[in-house]
Amino acid sequence: MGEDKFDLSKLTWALGSTPIQIEFGIVDFSTNIKEDNEMGFVSKNDYEKAIGQVKKYEERQIKIKQFKTELGKRLKEFDKTSFKTKDNRIIFAGYYGDKYDNGHIKIGEAICDESDVYNKLLGKLIAVRKALGMKIDDIVEVVEPKKNNWMDAYKGNGQTYTFTCDLK
Repeated sequence: MGEDKFDLSKLTWALGSTPIQIEFGIVDFSTNIKEDNEMGFVSKNDYEKAIGQVKKYEERQIKIKQFKTELGKRLKEFDKTSFKTKDNRIIFAGYYGDKYDNGHIKIGEAICDESDVYNKLLGKLIAVRKALGMKIDDIVEVVEPKKNNWMDAYKGNGQTYTFTCDLK
C-alpha cells in the first residue's frame, strides 16, 4: 500500500474480440483525496434548496391542472368557439347569445414572449380571459422561462471568472 502512484499506461481492454490499447499515463492518487462535499455528497442547505424546487414544480403542476379545468368551464360559457394558432400567437373568438339579440362575439389574443416556453394550454386560457376582460396575472406567474441562467463565480489568482450555463 505504500505506493501512491499507479502506472495505467499499459492497460488493455477487450471489446468483443478486438483488444483496445488505452493510454492513461500516471495517476497520482495522493492528490485525488476529496472532501465529503466534493465526492458527490449534498449539504443540508443544498438538499433543502432542492426540496424547495421540487415543491415549486409540484405547485406549478397543480396550478396548470386547475387552469385546464378552468379553460373547459370558460369555453362552455360560449355557444361556439374558435382558436387560430400561428407561431407564438393564439387568437380566440367566442360567440354566445340567442336568436333574439343577435349574439355577441368576444375576441382575445395571447402572444408568447420569446423568453418564455410556449404552452398551448396557458396561451388559450390567456386569450379566453382577455376576451372576457379578466386578469391574467396568475397565469403569467406559472409561465416557464426558456432560459435559466445559473451564474457560478470562480475566484483565483486575484481574478473572477463567471460562467453562464443555459439550461434547457
